[in-house]
Amino acid sequence: MRVSTLVFVAAAVQATMLHPKVRRDVSPKYPFDPSTTKSCTFWYDNDDGSISCEDMPSVLLINNNDWLRWNPEIAESCSNFIIGRSYCIEATNEPPVSSMSKSSALLPTSTSKSATPPPATTTKPNNGITTPPPTQTGMVDNCNAFYLVQSGDSCQGIADKNGITIEEFVSWNKGVGGTKCSGLWAENYVCISIIGHTSTPTKPSNGIPTPSPVQLDIIDTCSKFYLIKEGQSCDTVASESGITVKDLVSWNRKAGPNCSGMWANTYACVSVISTYNFEKANMAGWNVTDGTYSADTKALVGSTSQGGKAIVDAQMNDFIMRAEITLSSQSGNAGLIFRVSNPGRGADAYQGYYVGISAEKGGSITLGRADNNWKQLSSVKADIQSGKKYVVIVEAAGDNIFISLNSRSDRRITVQDGTFRAGSCGVRVYQTGATFDNIYIAPMVYDGFEKNMVGWTIVDGGFDGRNGVMTVPKANTAKAILNTSFKDFTVDVDVTLTSTDGNAGIIFRASNVRKGTDSYSGYYLGIQKTQVTLGRAQNNWTELKNAKMDIQANKIHHIRVVVSGNTLTVYVDDMSRAQITQSDSTFSSGVVGARVFKTGAIYDNFEIVPQQSLGPIF
Repeated sequence: MRVSTLVFVAAAVQATMLHPKVRRDVSPKYPFDPSTTKSCTFWYDNDDGSISCEDMPSVLLINNNDWLRWNPEIAESCSNFIIGRSYCIEATNEPPVSSMSKSSALLPTSTSKSATPPPATTTKPNNGITTPPPTQTGMVDNCNAFYLVQSGDSCQGIADKNGITIEEFVSWNKGVGGTKCSGLWAENYVCISIIGHTSTPTKPSNGIPTPSPVQLDIIDTCSKFYLIKEGQSCDTVASESGITVKDLVSWNRKAGPNCSGMWANTYACVSVISTYNFEKANMAGWNVTDGTYSADTKALVGSTSQGGKAIVDAQMNDFIMRAEITLSSQSGNAGLIFRVSNPGRGADAYQGYYVGISAEKGGSITLGRADNNWKQLSSVKADIQSGKKYVVIVEAAGDNIFISLNSRSDRRITVQDGTFRAGSCGVRVYQTGATFDNIYIAPMVYDGFEKNMVGWTIVDGGFDGRNGVMTVPKANTAKAILNTSFKDFTVDVDVTLTSTDGNAGIIFRASNVRKGTDSYSGYYLGIQKTQVTLGRAQNNWTELKNAKMDIQANKIHHIRVVVSGNTLTVYVDDMSRAQITQSDSTFSSGVVGARVFKTGAIYDNFEIVPQQSLGPIF
């Protein structure tokens, strides 16, 4: 069973089950530093260093600021964590702290005459809103949103980023030195909103209004925001937004792997810009790391270079990417880079994958990976000519990489490689120029059952995901659902019937899923020996349409269902020809899952692509 990771609200929630080496005792086992808080009620006895200083907050589920405040002798670099000492990991009835002993180690973000910053406060204003420590002096008492100052920040930059004026910012933070910003200090919290204040959404370079306040360090290409509520889990936020937790923490970069850095009453990024058509003749959201790129002609044009790269500011995990590419010459190659990190200057100066098309020697498509050197994974012949537009489609799902040309149904390369599992997407040219247009990048929810059935709920039946696939033995009825809700999407899955009886397939736009044959509200697409059937259930069954087809048991059948508005389109095995197209408006959103009826089945490669301003990707 998956355990939701709770969003930490203002201060860390103490764990109810802790590491076995932690003991509750008012008298610690070992000596402790005299500066340790006098309010300590829970101790960690550092017997052997089995938990590192850096891991203490995450392993013991405590806030890092509390950890350092309770044990001020520990340097922020963790250089003073000693075996044979006891350390405080919980304090109750703690008096307000007026200063942080480590504040003198912080660097100002602007010139200051003082070598030591003013004391940072951790007191809670009387408005009842918990204030994160440390804060700069002079903060107003009615603050209800906070920003952690980063090295290099300016007062004007913080104001712009959070949709407030510089006058508002300095009036709420009287210790920053006015508009000259001479007293702004890094690693201290400042106020960015007060009770009763209505912020004016700012328009970042991507043109999408950004609400305030937002989580720390969200990506620049965010297109949709979600207000985190107190007590919500990252699982809940991701599920309601139709994304994975991995995507959520990738797009909110200070959230941390366990969401301990996610703040309540603050907006999180839950979607990224998916379509780049460059109609505004700019490269908003793109960063050029090598070569020369321009969007002046309302398309992204890369000049001839030895490996010029332009990258979108958004880390993707599992995704689909589509782009129109036109080569400017018969030599060299150009294409898409993906799951990229550490890009630099030079042909192979990045870590990630590249698929390129070339018009040399009649044309080819080549897939490989770079890690400051090049390794080819696959190359196939293709009719590629300079001056002609081609659509290149990349699907990266777990270790599976699929490359298609012009249509998603025309798959040219299939490779399994798990060297890189996440990173940015972009474009690349090598010894040629190229024009890129109508670039589409969208996250997908993918499960290859490498981690059992994490994220699934078994409603009825004996589903098992321990062997790299999801199996269910023959049953009168069995259902399992993926804990994410979708509206419009494309779902792909491999299904194998293990007997010639009954039918098996997928439910979608489903809700109120319970035990029982038709105990759910939603659609079902099933395959059986002689046909494919589409219908809906609402505690009883209504068939919408069927198509005759030879479905063999013990053979993998690939199912694709495209759900767009009221139109449901079904493909089985042949992705170039729809078996069923049906209009029905009964259900508009819901979960996706697996269902069997009087048979057994094997499921693999569950892949769901939400359709956000999608356009045709086939």
